[in-house]
Amino acid sequence: MKKFFLLMISAIFILSNARFAQAEKIVILYTGETHSDLYTCHCPIEPFGGLARRMTKIKELRKTYPNLLLVDSGGFFAGGRLDEYSLNEDLNKERTQFNLRALKLMGYDALAIGDEEFNFGVDFLVNEIAKTKLNFISCNVKVKGSLDYLVKKIGAVKIGIVAVTPPEPTGLPLQIAEPINSIKSTVENLRNKEKVDVVILLSHLGEARDMQLLQDLNGIDFVISGHSIYGRDKDTGIGNAVLLRPAWQGRKLGKLEIEIDKGKIKGYAVDLIGLGQDILDAPEIKQFLPVCFADKDCWKPGLKGQCENGATKGAKCNFGEYAKIPLLVVQTKDCRTCNSQPFLSFMKGQFPGAEISYLSEEDSLGKRLLQEFNIILLPAYFIGREAEREANFDKFKRFVLLKGDYYFFNPSFSGISYFRDRKFEADKLDLFIILNGPDTSKILQIIKGFLGKNGKLVKFQLHFVAGEDLQKGGFVSPMGLPEIEEDKRTLCVDKYLPQRFWEYLICRSAQVGSTWWEDCLKGSPKQLPAIKECARGQESDELLKDNIKLTADLNIPYGPLFLLNNKEVFGMTPETTIEELERYILGNKRK
Repeated sequence: MKKFFLLMISAIFILSNARFAQAEKIVILYTGETHSDLYTCHCPIEPFGGLARRMTKIKELRKTYPNLLLVDSGGFFAGGRLDEYSLNEDLNKERTQFNLRALKLMGYDALAIGDEEFNFGVDFLVNEIAKTKLNFISCNVKVKGSLDYLVKKIGAVKIGIVAVTPPEPTGLPLQIAEPINSIKSTVENLRNKEKVDVVILLSHLGEARDMQLLQDLNGIDFVISGHSIYGRDKDTGIGNAVLLRPAWQGRKLGKLEIEIDKGKIKGYAVDLIGLGQDILDAPEIKQFLPVCFADKDCWKPGLKGQCENGATKGAKCNFGEYAKIPLLVVQTKDCRTCNSQPFLSFMKGQFPGAEISYLSEEDSLGKRLLQEFNIILLPAYFIGREAEREANFDKFKRFVLLKGDYYFFNPSFSGISYFRDRKFEADKLDLFIILNGPDTSKILQIIKGFLGKNGKLVKFQLHFVAGEDLQKGGFVSPMGLPEIEEDKRTLCVDKYLPQRFWEYLICRSAQVGSTWWEDCLKGSPKQLPAIKECARGQESDELLKDNIKLTADLNIPYGPLFLLNNKEVFGMTPETTIEELERYILGNKRK
């Protein structure tokens, strides 16, 4: 009996190990929107990044995870409107070539062709593809030497990698096919012909388009979404797929860990690894990368760096003291939600010698500046003319107005929180939203929860972010005609079925792009004809005109934004809690 028992235990152990052996773990490391940012960002927030640190971390991870792929979702060429460290074209080309040399050393498996990869024309791209022999991929544009897709076998797992280029690049000797159909046919080929287990899409369409296409397409497991400026760290599940956001300028290295059992995904984990000062520079990168290209590449705490002989082997950094520059903030004690710290931190990063002074509306200098510049929006920010001597100042010329000894920052650049000229209306709360925004559904649920607890304490009104087209007639919205049509329909629901308004609002915002709006009003067949007639006719036009009057009055360009007491403006994110809203909105009235 004892022998039989031991045999049974052994059999169970063997079967268990056999089952465990069938499960494989693969790791995808990913970057995107790096814009050939070669060096560490010594910025106040996330002072991470740099090619040398990235290579060190990749080498370390390869030792830990032998089943590893390394990919980029595009935007790795220098230059273009998103490259905040852009130099002249020749230097940008050199930055790009140094970057590609580093990507080759790091062993990148796949690079998506984004629109930035055409910054220097098609011939430059073709030459770099031939020179580096890296796998440049796009399913909807054919460039000599590029691939339509890539299949990689990692252990026993076959992974299909597809990439897509946005249709925006124009004036080039090439044709860019419509993205969705190109992705669909490529994914079908990977699934049916290549028999891959996992499909990864390297998209450079932008997050809003990616979320839309995942509503329409099947067969994609993970999307690494490029063409977004400041992506959130968290991954987002959409249908059967997961959307991942690479870190801006390569300050972090994305890590996707997938568990596969019998060709099926059983689980995954996502991490963004900060490339901080605890990571040593890889000597392979340091030996060929110039010490600096520009002054911003030279950094020591509390000192001003100057790059000498930039972009050459003889480049070196010289350091000296920063010039002291007055930076003034005029604010009001009446603003409950005002927060000048993010902008001031940003300015300190640009002008490290800035000396910050806080002024009230009643201070003699504060009052004089408000009058001279005719300012009605607070906080108001001013910088002394001493800033003119700083190299960074040229970047800000179009955002400032000079009078006397001070430059005033345009509120559209610095941000606002408080309207001095608007009448105070106690307990009034207005919300401005884009219904088809990527986070609107989650945000509306938070707001509904807040109103459920505190609705009697505020006079709430929702407004859509849209405007009248005074030249062509009709309306315009950041999200186009589908957004306008949904705005109208939602207002008709509010008129004819107000008790279902919030339910419909949240339901529709969670189904971006779906035409089956009636599904969000199941059980209310009597009101559907009236809602349809309203949405299609002049009635909805009048409802929307009335709804967006305040949007136009305040020139609100995006959402979500709150206007509190007809005076204060502040935003929120999916991470904002009901308790935070209570603190901002109710203050001492919270019960």
